[in-house]
Amino acid sequence: HQKVFTGTTTIAKVKTINDEGRLNHLDTYARISGIATVASGVFSTENLDVYIQDDEGGINIFKYGEITNIIRGNSYIVEGLISQYYGKAEIIPDDLTNDISDIGIVSVRSADLNKSNSINEMPEPIVKTISEFLLNAEDYEGMLIGIKHVSNSNGGDGWPTVGANANVEITDDGGTTKYILRVDKDTEIDGTTEPVWPKDVVGILTQYDSSPPYNFGYQILPRDLNDIQNDGALPVELSSFTAFVIENEIQLIWETETEVNNFGFDVERQKSEMSSHKAEWKKVAFIEGLGNSDSKRNYSFIDKTADISGKYNYRLKQIDIDGGYKYTESIEVEIGIPNKFEVAQNYPNPFNPTTTISYSIPERSKVQITIYNVLGQLVKKLLDKEQLPGKYKLSFDASSLSSGTYIYKVSAGENIKVRKMVLIK
Repeated sequence: HQKVFTGTTTIAKVKTINDEGRLNHLDTYARISGIATVASGVFSTENLDVYIQDDEGGINIFKYGEITNIIRGNSYIVEGLISQYYGKAEIIPDDLTNDISDIGIVSVRSADLNKSNSINEMPEPIVKTISEFLLNAEDYEGMLIGIKHVSNSNGGDGWPTVGANANVEITDDGGTTKYILRVDKDTEIDGTTEPVWPKDVVGILTQYDSSPPYNFGYQILPRDLNDIQNDGALPVELSSFTAFVIENEIQLIWETETEVNNFGFDVERQKSEMSSHKAEWKKVAFIEGLGNSDSKRNYSFIDKTADISGKYNYRLKQIDIDGGYKYTESIEVEIGIPNKFEVAQNYPNPFNPTTTISYSIPERSKVQITIYNVLGQLVKKLLDKEQLPGKYKLSFDASSLSSGTYIYKVSAGENIKVRKMVLIK
């Protein structure tokens, strides 16, 4: 008998892989749900070749020789066989009529709360550098991504003529790190004039690798000309997102570098569980955004509704004025007053380009966190402020630094601790 998942399964769960890069749930029937990021007819006019994604992952829906109408931005429930094609995860429905359910337009938030909004809700692209995507490419395979400041490295195919596919080699760091921009002949992109580089590029992260462990051959697959944007068009990610406890209340602080059409942020909380079962994410607040800004902006929220003790995960859902959204990475915080000064080893370590520094202070103190290179030269001052007793986590983004060993010093009053961390790019 065929293996079958019970109920609706997250896309990330059906895509887990073993040490050989093969899907753990290969040839298993599953039911998944998500929002279509690619419409039918974009990548193929003869086969169903579309993508959907949920909050945790994306996947290719493929059916050879058959096609049905899939609308970009609509939500779908799909049943089918989990398969793998040259490293890429797929779900193959047996019957397009019965195995794909169109849920339609997901309700969206309008900039004017008194008006209805008919715009389809679309996930925002996950924006990272090529190097960052290559570190954990499997996590993003099948998802809508964005890469900034892209140029043609001239190491691959030339820009395609009408009716031709092309693997255009691109770079975002002057040629050190390279990637494939795959132009599909079924899109409107082939036969156009090559863009004037650099550009910001949006597309599906896909893969074509002929042999295990299937850890090469990653590509970005733009859907149309709108996915090749003017340099600087993609939104800037949060520069920091931290959480800490003040008198058994959890305070969140985040900072944006710039904002474009930012409607605001949903603050979501999840109770950390000891078992493998994950609790549901719950919205606990909405913080209005500033719309458009070309300078740093700070936001904060105090959660007074959490239990007296325990561990919690928090994330932000950043919502655009047009209803599009994207999630931040989650951070964990624990309620409970520490009884001594402690500084944990940063995690992850080694890291690229972000890591988290955790520390505890038992009493109100002036806290300073500074970063030094191995020569003892000050590189960056992360924090210099008075804080109440509690446990704190601070995210450090080392994108502007070179690879190497660095020292971070945490001082709270008379207490000082120093630790090493390693940045590998």
